[in-house]
Amino acid sequence: LRVFGGLVREEWLPELTSWQNASRIYREMADDTMVAVLLDAIRTPLLAADFDVTPAGDSEGDKLAADFLWANTLGMDRQSWRAHVSDALESLQFGFTISEIVMEKRDDGRLWLRNLEPRGQETLQRWEWEDDAPVAFVQRDPSTGHMLTIPIQKTLHFVFGGRKGNPQGRPLLRSIFRPWLELKYLSNFEVIGIERDIGGMPVVDFPDPEKWGGPQATTELRELFEDAFKNLRMGENTWLLMPPGSRATS
Repeated sequence: LRVFGGLVREEWLPELTSWQNASRIYREMADDTMVAVLLDAIRTPLLAADFDVTPAGDSEGDKLAADFLWANTLGMDRQSWRAHVSDALESLQFGFTISEIVMEKRDDGRLWLRNLEPRGQETLQRWEWEDDAPVAFVQRDPSTGHMLTIPIQKTLHFVFGGRKGNPQGRPLLRSIFRPWLELKYLSNFEVIGIERDIGGMPVVDFPDPEKWGGPQATTELRELFEDAFKNLRMGENTWLLMPPGSRATS
């Protein structure tokens, strides 16, 4: 696995080489109507599934352990089990998901699962490596800018796709990036074209400079026209400034 500066360098598309840029693009893609429907079509049946814990054996200890585990999944502080599953399925969008395991000691003297706190994929700064394997997730706090290190053993780390043990995986959206980008640009061109067909192109006849005090006044007037017409259209700035006397008038 090609790793430099703590980050995986397997991507060959320039737009996705930087993880900060790639994570921003994947978030933008997930807001696209068709991409959102695709992701929901995969996630919704999984979130609708029934969840349960099966004892490892028939002994009373196995049953008590299963009950305790099930009670942990149902008794988290600010999170439901299905919310955690929904967080885990973000690996489809980003390629991986990191959730920090947070425990607490309760009145019965036992350690309970407080939360499986999701850590934003876009906050990834680097991985810490040891023996060719990631041992810690290093993130930048989006509020304070501080660097925080979370040992992998203290997390639930889900990976979708990827090769050679890539901890960042290969998101489902990576395969449709090029078609999505082309459709995005084509949609923008189409909307601009429709707007131009409806609104036309502004045309202004520039007045005779001799009537406006010579070259200096003409320059100031031209700048005034440019500012006015740049803000006139909702689409891209397209307008035509005709020189004095270029059109016959009746």
